[in-house]
Amino acid sequence: MNSTNNCIRVFVTHKPEDIHKVNKFIEIMKIYDGAERLKFVVVEDMPKGRDWRQFIHQQVVEANVLFFLMISSAVRWEWCVYEAGLFAGSKTQESNSNVIVFFNPSLHSLPSPLENLQAVKTDQDDVEKFLRQFYGTTELTGVEPPLNCHFAENLSIIHNVAQYICAVLASNHQST
Repeated sequence: MNSTNNCIRVFVTHKPEDIHKVNKFIEIMKIYDGAERLKFVVVEDMPKGRDWRQFIHQQVVEANVLFFLMISSAVRWEWCVYEAGLFAGSKTQESNSNVIVFFNPSLHSLPSPLENLQAVKTDQDDVEKFLRQFYGTTELTGVEPPLNCHFAENLSIIHNVAQYICAVLASNHQST
């Protein structure tokens, strides 16, 4: 699947109280060469006065990949699961439909509609593997060429970036 100007649109679903950590995560992901092709969308980017349901629907359907960030220790993920289902249902078999869930298994179990997905545990090894795939292949994005093979092959930098991502996604607060 190709995207306009080889841009990779990433819709990020999350709990509203986690927006600060979500923005830090996005900031980290956009630092590396090739990342100028990444366009992240969060609901908080919606222009004022817009119909938020229509905005979400449009952005989710146009996305190449969806990141589901399970940061807080929330127990209710219905809206995020809805957005993930909307994304998956909007894709054809020929198109990429990767919903990538980031979660801490000591805080969360995957919501039952997402249990079949190969998720990214917020531990060093899993995040490093994700970064190598996301930047170094087209397997997760579906858009040619890969974002940055040189970054993906630099194990020292990958290690440091994964460590930072794990720290950002760590949760210290309770919510419902």
